[in-house]
Order: sequence, then structure tokens, then C-alpha cells
Amino acid sequence: MKGTLTKEHIANVEKEAQDPLYKMAGVISFAISTENPFAILKITPKGLIFIKGTDDTGFAHIYQRHSGYSSKVDWDNFYNNKGEIITKEDSLGRKKWRLDNPSSFSPHSIPIHDYLSISDQIYKPENLNNEKNKKKDLFDLYDGIASGLDGNEFKYRLLTYKNSKIVHTLIPLTKLFNKQKERIINFARQSPKSRRTLTTNDFQIEIPYVDEYQIIRYIVIVRNAPRDETKEKWYIQVNSPFGDNLLTYYFGSREKDFDIYSENYLRRLENVDFSPIEEEIKKIEKQLRPL
Repeated sequence: MKGTLTKEHIANVEKEAQDPLYKMAGVISFAISTENPFAILKITPKGLIFIKGTDDTGFAHIYQRHSGYSSKVDWDNFYNNKGEIITKEDSLGRKKWRLDNPSSFSPHSIPIHDYLSISDQIYKPENLNNEKNKKKDLFDLYDGIASGLDGNEFKYRLLTYKNSKIVHTLIPLTKLFNKQKERIINFARQSPKSRRTLTTNDFQIEIPYVDEYQIIRYIVIVRNAPRDETKEKWYIQVNSPFGDNLLTYYFGSREKDFDIYSENYLRRLENVDFSPIEEEIKKIEKQLRPL
């Protein structure tokens, strides 16, 4: 299923929600492992209904879009300051998409627990915010302060289906826990991986950046410095819109703080701030496409 729930979907979920099983303390239904997007995971003490959902609504949507552990990449339209869609094209005449940067929950958050608890804290008549609600015919919008398992308070936005307690989404209104508060380049950074060339026994770490068409446009490469065991060298490989290698650019070197042959090094790279490298990629992009 794509998109939001229909009136028929809402009615069917609300009917199923009458089963007292979903309100039992400490019980999460078997819906967590089902493929049925309308299956109910849990009903909160205030009666809010969490369904399994999809990419577009419900628990799955919240987790994929806002969990710090999600690897899902979101691409969106470009908009002007009036909220109107702007059409942009790349050098091949294809429509361009904007790399989104949705807010993230705390890395200490336990999704099924925190989502329920935070939603109940936000779900109050005084938090109903009609001014911020751009889809009043479809949703009810609530803005308020809530605390997660770690006890820290932040502002959140809860959207429920109109005149219903079915949760559409829950949004942290802070980017404190994002890897980057602002996107520097319009390419999605992928997980690092190691690669060894069998013929030469060369070893390197690669961190690809892909465009909206899943073409690898840049690769950040980390190698051992050949004449200094205490250092590693960093490079940026530049690819064409078709993914062909155009050139490899030497970015710089740094002192080793970990063995690059280890799995721990790859995990550490997941959380390294690549802003300086992305600023360099941004400069390269301007040189390749000055307009």
C-alpha cells in the first residue's frame, strides 16, 4: 500500500482496535512481524493506535524516516519560499530531486516504547495546532514537549488521522541528533566498505556517494600511507553522471587512530563528520557544472 489511509481503512482499523488485547500492558502484538500494513501493533493508554504502516504512514514510516538507526534515504521535490514545487534538471535533462534531511530521534531511543510514550504526552487538547496544519481535512496536528527514556525533553509533532486516534506520524522538531544538521551536497552518503585488489593485494576503504538515480558519483577512498605506517591517505574519486571514473583527487592525510583493516574502523567511519570532504565535493561540483 502506498499513500495514506482511506476512510475505509480507518474504519476497519478502528473496528479491530476494539479488541482489548492491544491495550494490555507490556504486550506488543504479533503485527510487528506481519506484512499487513493495517495490523495494529499497540494501543497507548490514551487510546492512540499504532499500525504496522508503510513507507508513507504508521510505525514503519516513523522508524524509516526518523530513527537514527534507519539507513533509508529520502529524496523530495525542490520548493521555493512559497512552498511551491520547482522543477530542476541535471546535465542529462533528467528531473533532479532534493536529498531530504529529516530530523532524528535520540540514539538512545527505543522505538516502540518511546513512540508510544511521547505520543501520549503530546496528545492533549491544548497542543492541537491548526495554524501549522497544512492538511486539516486529513489530519489533526499536535505540537508539544515530551521526554523519552533518557529523560531529556524536546518538542515533537504528532499527526493523527482526522477525528481518529490512528497515528500517521511522529516527528522530532529538533535536528540535535542528526549526523548533519544541514545537507552540504545533494548526494547520499553510503556505508563504508573495504576492498582488496587480488592481483596487487592493494587494500582500501571506500565510502560512496550516490545521486537520486542510485549512480555512484563520488567515492571517498582511504588507504594506508605507503611510506609512513602511522598515517592514512584520503582521496576523492569523481565519477560522471553515468558512474564512470573521471579522476581521483588527493584530499589529504591524517594520523591513524585505528587499524583500517578492522571491522571496528568501518563502524567508526559511520559516525565521522565528513563536512570538510563534502565541502570539497561541493567545490568540485561547481567546477564541473559552473551554471
